[in-house]
Amino acid sequence: MATDLGVPIDQVVKEGPGLAFVAYPEALLRLPCPQFWSVLFFLMLFVLGLDSEFALLENVLTSISDEFTWLRNHKLIFCVVTACFCYLVGLPCVTHGGNYVLTLMDVYGGGVGVVFIAIAECIGLLWIYGLGRISSDLEFMLGNRPNAYWRITWSFLAPVILMMIFLYSLVFHVPLRYEEYLYPNWANMIGWALACVSMLQIPIWAVLMVWKQPAGSLKEKLQMSARSTAEWGPSDTSLRSEWIAFTQKNVPGTLLSEQRKDCNNSTPINVGDKLGEAL
Repeated sequence: MATDLGVPIDQVVKEGPGLAFVAYPEALLRLPCPQFWSVLFFLMLFVLGLDSEFALLENVLTSISDEFTWLRNHKLIFCVVTACFCYLVGLPCVTHGGNYVLTLMDVYGGGVGVVFIAIAECIGLLWIYGLGRISSDLEFMLGNRPNAYWRITWSFLAPVILMMIFLYSLVFHVPLRYEEYLYPNWANMIGWALACVSMLQIPIWAVLMVWKQPAGSLKEKLQMSARSTAEWGPSDTSLRSEWIAFTQKNVPGTLLSEQRKDCNNSTPINVGDKLGEAL
């Protein structure tokens, strides 16, 4: 392809949508029986996109259904309405300027925002909820406790590397460019607003939950907001008492501070954690 186009090899293929819909199809035309390879290639793209869409859409549907439980009785209608809404939102991406819209959404909405959310997940699960409790829960569900490699990766390597990537992307950020087009300042502002819509949800709701706690000092509010609720644990009542006993046995230093009832809703038992004391 570089010889036919008369350009250096590093300029034959560029990142972005053109890689899948321009460069690869043109390369397939140079193979024996290009029709066969083209069908396989675009079928692969379709299945790959469908698989990704299933995971993303199900994540949204499950999150909303957990908050508004009455939607579970109308899952088919809810799914169709959500899919149609996503289809309408995505229509600007297939217009003549769609590549510019897609690049803006991909860089800001799917780049720095996703990394920030991943950092918050690592901090919330591994540093606040606790590596020991995560390992204990996995052992309870799977029968095997994560080995040292996974524990070190989850608790140290993953959050540190993600923080480095996030800080690097902020320090060395350059105005967005698509091929030879340099995005104007207002477009970059829209991109940062798009990223902040997802990133600011975490600190805003965290501050709100701390403020709502019925405590006097800020330290007590932080401790109460970081402590698990009485509903935390398996929803299956037949497993709940087993999980409580398993957690108290396998997590040293568990603080018995939360009042929870056993599976028969009869005798209250104390179950707790030291999540707040970690602060």
